[in-house]
Amino acid sequence: MTTFKNLPIPSRRLRIGYLSPDLFCHSVANFFEPLLETHNRAGFEIFCYAEVEHPDTTTERLQKLSDHWCFTCQLSDEELVAQIRNDQIDILVDLAGHTANSRLLVFAYRPAPVQVTYLGYPNTTGLSQIDYRFTDALADPPRAEELHTETLVRLPKGFLCYRPISEVPEVLPPPCLVNGYITFGSFNSLQKLNSEIIQCWAAILLEIPDSRLLLKSSAFSDQLTLEDVQQRFLEAGIPAERLILVGRIPVRSAHVGYYSQIDIALDPFPYNGTTTTCEALWMGVPVITLEGNSHVSRVGVSLLSQLDLQEFIATTQTEYIETAVRLANNIDYLAQLRSQLRQRMAASSLCDAPSLAARIEESYRWMWDQYCQKSLAALEKSGDGWALNDVGNTFKIHGDLPNALACFEKAIDELPEEFLPHWNYATTLLLNGNYERGFAEFEWRLFGPDYPLPDSLKEAWFQLWDGSMDLTSSTLLVYADQGLGDAIQFIRYLPLIAQSVGRLIVGCHPSLHSLFASVAKIDLFVGKVSEIPEFDAWIPLMSLPYVLNTSEENLPSAVPYFNPALKKSLPKSDRLKVGFVWAAGLHQGTDMQQESYRLRSCSLENFIDLLENKTVSLYSLQIGEAAKALASFHAQEHLYDLSGEIHDFADTAALIAELDLVISVDTAVAHLAGALGKPAWVLLPFAPDWRWQLKRSDSPWYPTVRLFRQERLGDWQSVFAEVEAALLELSPEDCST
Repeated sequence: MTTFKNLPIPSRRLRIGYLSPDLFCHSVANFFEPLLETHNRAGFEIFCYAEVEHPDTTTERLQKLSDHWCFTCQLSDEELVAQIRNDQIDILVDLAGHTANSRLLVFAYRPAPVQVTYLGYPNTTGLSQIDYRFTDALADPPRAEELHTETLVRLPKGFLCYRPISEVPEVLPPPCLVNGYITFGSFNSLQKLNSEIIQCWAAILLEIPDSRLLLKSSAFSDQLTLEDVQQRFLEAGIPAERLILVGRIPVRSAHVGYYSQIDIALDPFPYNGTTTTCEALWMGVPVITLEGNSHVSRVGVSLLSQLDLQEFIATTQTEYIETAVRLANNIDYLAQLRSQLRQRMAASSLCDAPSLAARIEESYRWMWDQYCQKSLAALEKSGDGWALNDVGNTFKIHGDLPNALACFEKAIDELPEEFLPHWNYATTLLLNGNYERGFAEFEWRLFGPDYPLPDSLKEAWFQLWDGSMDLTSSTLLVYADQGLGDAIQFIRYLPLIAQSVGRLIVGCHPSLHSLFASVAKIDLFVGKVSEIPEFDAWIPLMSLPYVLNTSEENLPSAVPYFNPALKKSLPKSDRLKVGFVWAAGLHQGTDMQQESYRLRSCSLENFIDLLENKTVSLYSLQIGEAAKALASFHAQEHLYDLSGEIHDFADTAALIAELDLVISVDTAVAHLAGALGKPAWVLLPFAPDWRWQLKRSDSPWYPTVRLFRQERLGDWQSVFAEVEAALLELSPEDCST
C-alpha cells in the first residue's frame, strides 16, 4: 500500500493536479478553461501536467491560469509519478481516459491519495486505481455504476461548462428564410456515422421535400471518403445533390460560422456530440437528440435539459424523426428559437463557470474527507501514539479543533505518561474555550522537558499549593513561570487570593515589579531565584486559573487591573495617537519557540503604510533589537520612536495611558494595553496562541481588545487591509476610555 506524505486534514488547502494531453486548442480545453479560471485559489492550489508537444495560445492562456505548470512529454511514467508525488498532489484528475496520448499508466502507480477522471473520455477507465468519475444524473442514470470501476460523482445542474470562442460570429436568422428550404446538419466526427443514423436522417429528408443535409468533417477532405458517404445516402434514397459535405476549416470562427447555414442540428447516436451540440445551441440552432442507455448516448439529454429543451429529446428513432419533421414545419418557431437560444444558454448552468467550480470543489472536499476518515481510522487502528499526536497538531494548525482533540485523546490513550500529547491536548482545549478541562490539562506543562522551573522550586515540590491549604498565617510564593505577556495576563488572579494570604511574595522579571505593585497587596518582589526567601507554599502563576476553577463564566475579565502612578507625556499631535508594536520579543528558546516569535511578527513597513491615513500619528512602543529598524524612517512625519522612554513595563503603561489606540502583534504590549482597558487591536497569525481562541474578533480576557486574524499562513497583507478599513471608520467614541 502506498504511503503518502499528504496531511489528512479535511479543511486545509488542497493541491489539485490535472493531467491531460489536450491543453491546447482542443475541445477538452474549451470545457476545462472555465473551471481553471474560476477555481477558488484560497482553498485549492492548482497544478497542471501538460502532455503537449506543440503549445499554442490556448496552452499559454491555461498556463497563466495555473498556479504550477509542468510539460510532461519528456518524462517517463516513473519520472512523472515521482514529480506528482514530490508535488504532494492530494487529488489527481485525468482529463483524457483512453484517448490519444493519455497517461493512464501514471494513474496505475497511484501517485496521489485520491484520483479522478473527468471530461476527456465518456466511459469508465477500467482502472481500480481511479476512485471517482465526474458526471451527472442525466448522463449516467441509476445503475450506471454497474458499468464502472470508479464511484460516480453526479454533479447537480450538469457536469460541463461551455465557453464559446472569443471570435464567435453573431447569430443570423434561419437560412431557410433565404434559401426557401430547410437545412439539417451535423458537424460531428464522421466516425459517429453509422447505418442506422443514415437511415434515420434519410427518412427525415424524405419527409421534408427539398430539404438538405449539411455534414462537416475533416474526413471529407479525402475524395474517396466523400464519395463513400454520398453512395451510402444514395442507397437510402437521398441523391448527392441534397447533401452538402464540407471538409476541414482551419479557422475556428469560420468553423463555428458554418452553423449559420443550418436550421436544425441532428445529434448522432448512439455516440452523441458534446462540443458540437454546444456550438450549435450557441449559434441559435436547435439540436435533436436520441436518448440512449449509456453516457455516450445521453450527453445530449444532459445538455438540452440544462436549457429546458426536453422537447428535442426523443426516446425512439420514430420520435426522433417526428420531432425533426415537426420542427422543420414550424418556421416561425425556428426563427423564435434562433433569436433566443444564445441568451437562454448564457443564462443556464451550462455557461455558469463559478457554479460548476463550486460544485466540483465541494465534491473534492467530500472526496478528501472520505480519504481523511479512512486514513485516521487506519492510524487509530495502528496504535501509533506519536503519529496521532503529530496529526492532531496538524488539525490544530488548520483550525479543525474537534479532530485535533480526538487525535490527542487517542494519543494520550497510547502514551498516558508522555508530556507532549497532554500539552497539545491542553492548549487545544483552551483554544476551544474549554477552560475547566483545559487548565487542568495545562498542569502537565510542569513536567515538560523545557519547563523553566528553578532547582530550588523543584526541590520544594511537596510545598506546591493546590488551593486546599489555609494560608492566612503563611507565606505564599507566586512564581511567574512563563513569558512576560503571560505574567501580565494572569497577574489578574492575585487579588482573588491576596486577602487570604498572610505574606505574599511574587517572583517575576524585574521589568514587571513597578507595574505589578498596583495589582494587589504584595509584600515582596523577587527578580532572581537567589533572592527567594523562605516560604510555606508556592504556586506557578499560571496554575492559579486551575486552582481557582476558572471557566469562561467566572473568568476575572474586569479591566483595568493596573493603576500605575507614573505619568508620561507624548510628542504632541492633533491626529489620532496610535501606539504600535510589530515584532514579538526574540527571547532565547527552542527552535519551535523561535519559529512562533517569527510567525507572530510582521514588517515595520506594514505599519508605516498606515500613515497614508492623514488622521493618524504612530508612536512606536517597540524595544530591543527590532526597534533599530525605525532609524530608516527617521525623517517620516507623524512617526515617533518611544523606545528611549521605556525602561520597564511601568513606563510602557504610562505611555499607553496617553494614547488613543494600540495596534500590536501578539506580544506583551498587547496584553498590557488590554489590562489597562485601553482600546487595542491585536494582530494574530494564522495559527494563534490558545488564549485568543478561533473565529472571534473579541476576547473574553480583555473587553477593549479587537482581534484581526490572518486568513492564510503569513498573510499580513489582508490583515492590514482590514486594519486600514477599520481606521477609516474609527470615531472618537471608539477610543474613549
